[in-house]
Amino acid sequence: MLRKSPTANMLKKSKEEMEEKLKLSEKAGRVLMNQTRSAIYAVEQAAGRMGSALMNNNYVATGARGFSDVLDKASRSASELGIRKREK
Repeated sequence: MLRKSPTANMLKKSKEEMEEKLKLSEKAGRVLMNQTRSAIYAVEQAAGRMGSALMNNNYVATGARGFSDVLDKASRSASELGIRKREK
């Protein structure tokens, strides 16, 4: 019959403690992952609703059209400046 030494008992106890900590950390990790997934889903839903509300807002549509016109004019001006510089 083998007799257990104090070192073997200490190692066994340490092993059991580590296994218990790992179980707890895995459980906490799963809970955290599920909470993160829920938060991401909620943010995605809110962003989708906000996008729909913005797209259906007449003020936003008018502003976007105006902004698009400004960008178009700016790009044309930049293009013309580039052509003029090449010609010189």
